[in-house]
Order: sequence, then structure tokens, then C-alpha cells
Amino acid sequence: MNAMWNTVNLALAAPGLYMALKQPEQSLLWADVLKEQQFTEKIFLFNTALDVAYITAGFWMNDRSNYVSKNNERWKGWGQSLILQGSFLFFFDAIMYGLHHQHAVKKLPLLSPSPNGIGMVINF
Repeated sequence: MNAMWNTVNLALAAPGLYMALKQPEQSLLWADVLKEQQFTEKIFLFNTALDVAYITAGFWMNDRSNYVSKNNERWKGWGQSLILQGSFLFFFDAIMYGLHHQHAVKKLPLLSPSPNGIGMVINF
């Protein structure tokens, strides 16, 4: 089951890596940079919530193995696999969210409203 999950991970990661390497270097407008930063953070937060669902499903399958007489070892194996995979992904996504958020706080200036429109604060 772990090998199957890693096959899924590879299938999900390969197109992203391909697109990242294929994409030409481009200069983005400031608004686009902020939009991309926020989108990336939201993706990692969403994935973290999905990881909690994986872990919960794994515990359910593991518990279900105690109550079914047919294929109980399979249920237990699937449950343990989901718990392991979900836990790894949870920590990965949480760390990546933290790193991206920390990068945004440190590197991206804060935009704030001012009497004349939107002001930008740059700290050195």
C-alpha cells in the first residue's frame, strides 16, 4: 500500500516539476507576486486539512480491522499505510506552509491602506 501511495505521489509531483522546469523566467508584477504567494499558502493549508482526513480515515480503517472477520489484515494494513502517509504529508505541508508564510512576512513588503490609496511599507 505504501508503494501504491508513493506512485500516486510521483504522479502528482512529476507534472509540477516538469512545469516548473519548463516555465521560462518571467518578471511578474507586484500584484501577481502577492497573488501567487497567497495562492501557494492556501494550497498548503488545504493540503494540510486533507492530510488530517487521511490520518482519520487510516485510524478508522485500523479500528475497522478489529470488527470485520474477512480481510481484517488488509484493513489494518491499509489503515496503517494511510496513517503513515498522512502523517508524513501533514508535517511536510505544515512545514512548507510555515516556510512560505515566513518568507512572505520577511521578504514581501506589507501593503496597507492610506488616505491617498494603498501604501507600501518596506523594512530594511
